[in-house]
Amino acid sequence: MKRTHYLLIKAIVVLVICLSIPSGHSRSVQAEGVTCTWEGSKSIDWNDLDNWSCSDGTSHVPITTDNVVIPVTSNDPVYSAVFGFDLNAIEIQADATLKIANAYNIHLDAMTWQIDGTLWFKPTDTWLDMEINSDYRDGVVNIGSSGDLDLDCEGGALRIYSTFNNAGMVESLASAQGIALMGSGVHTGEFADLPVLQLAAVDPEAEFVFQLDSVLTLNLLNVTSGHAFIYGSYQPWGTSTRLNIDASNRTYPPSVTIESTSVTMPEYTMIYSGSTLAVRSPLSMPRLFLAGTLNNTSSIDVTGSFYWLSGGFTGDGTTTVQASATSTINLNSTATMDAQTLTLASTTNWDGNNITLSNNAEMINNGTFNANATTTMAGVTGESFVNNGSFLKKTVDTTTTMNIPFINDGTVDIVAGSLIFQQGMDNGANAVVDLGGGTLDPGDELIIDSDDSLIGSGTLAANLVNEGTVSPGNSAGIITVQGDYSNLNSGLLQIELGGTTAGTEHDQLVVTGTATMNGTLTVTLLPGFLPELGETFFIIDHTIGTLTFDTVNLPNLAGGLKLEADFSNDGVTLTVVRASADTFIFLPMILR
Repeated sequence: MKRTHYLLIKAIVVLVICLSIPSGHSRSVQAEGVTCTWEGSKSIDWNDLDNWSCSDGTSHVPITTDNVVIPVTSNDPVYSAVFGFDLNAIEIQADATLKIANAYNIHLDAMTWQIDGTLWFKPTDTWLDMEINSDYRDGVVNIGSSGDLDLDCEGGALRIYSTFNNAGMVESLASAQGIALMGSGVHTGEFADLPVLQLAAVDPEAEFVFQLDSVLTLNLLNVTSGHAFIYGSYQPWGTSTRLNIDASNRTYPPSVTIESTSVTMPEYTMIYSGSTLAVRSPLSMPRLFLAGTLNNTSSIDVTGSFYWLSGGFTGDGTTTVQASATSTINLNSTATMDAQTLTLASTTNWDGNNITLSNNAEMINNGTFNANATTTMAGVTGESFVNNGSFLKKTVDTTTTMNIPFINDGTVDIVAGSLIFQQGMDNGANAVVDLGGGTLDPGDELIIDSDDSLIGSGTLAANLVNEGTVSPGNSAGIITVQGDYSNLNSGLLQIELGGTTAGTEHDQLVVTGTATMNGTLTVTLLPGFLPELGETFFIIDHTIGTLTFDTVNLPNLAGGLKLEADFSNDGVTLTVVRASADTFIFLPMILR
């Protein structure tokens, strides 16, 4: 109902009440600051003037600028007017109760509420939709340390528009819609077992401060406007518990700051676009949905699932997705990491869009990282990706570009598609690069150090320096080096033979540039394979180079056969030939 209609009806109700006052109870014009005290001598009906005693000497139902006092009486007042009045003040004294009941859209405003007793919302067989201080948005509602606000109604909702300070207790039935705070406030009391606490400030810069002694026990904390600060206890209540931070107006994004060691995060933490969660103390999150900003200057452990849709991380803290969780990075726009360390200890699927790291941010993979789409990860300065687990590229017709220093202490496996490291790969001890059928571009040069391995069957779009082990196939297979190949003195080239066809039956190394071979060539037979006389195996294909391995280890063959290596200008061919027979010298015996 529009405000003008409301005021018109309100005026009519006032007029009807005035005209219906019986003789002997005519009310005088009320002066400013009249205090009306509830006596409850006749009934529980707020609108019965015989229940009131006022400081101007009259008995009248409080209206307009009156001050109302509710002390302890034998009959607790029940307020049920659909259209009420704007009072100056309401005080509910300790152990006293004011009940709100039996109306759909109740309006009761006062510039100042002081609740040291109980404000109880309990309708009978009806929906209760209650607004407090929708007129007095510059007013205040205070719940004292002995006070209690109780939303005890099926499906009902309560909205408080002015400043609201809770030093006592706010509670609700599980079946109620919950309580919405539309103004600011400071809280040292308890919000107990609420199905919903919504923070939806009319002033988008309003602050909701939950101090060290405050207690939040909630099923859903829904923040759509304003800024919430949680310094006290925050505990989930019920099932499918949730923290939602969702900007109702993108011009004024809401935020929640958590700085408390007494927090158990709900099952779902949802940070929507345009919203911010700031973490200032260690937290554990079962499920994290990130589409806004997570400003973490402490540490966060995600134990169930992490879904990254947009937005990103700020702050110099560490966010860890534990091995018990799963990670999905399916971005609808470029996401960012500013100064954050993100550690991924489980399976991560990077399914869409780009990521930009800045201010020494670092992404660490300790699990399995699947790069499933055409995407780019870029850095500004000092950023890096550290792979301690498995980094997999296995989606055909897609290209993943890592334009960021890539430190590999695990396994890089290119099953399909293309993987580009524009700033190179820094392979640590025991690193494995597996060309599993795709294309790897590691920059100008890939160095396989003494404890590292290059294996698989695919294409390396760079120069290759081998100080460790190069072993084509899995097996058999072909490694194609689109550049120069240098097998240094400590380098080992391993070739396996299982037939005469390169790539499907025996391993092959193809070099399109210059091949320089030192170190060791070791050839072995696949289980069950017995080479026959005359069979040939073209194991190294190159056009330019010098093939002079320091050591060549060839397998022993049965049946008087052996492998013979031909180091010609176009590569290396192994041929099965007969082994040389032993030579015996027979001297004639001289008989006498």
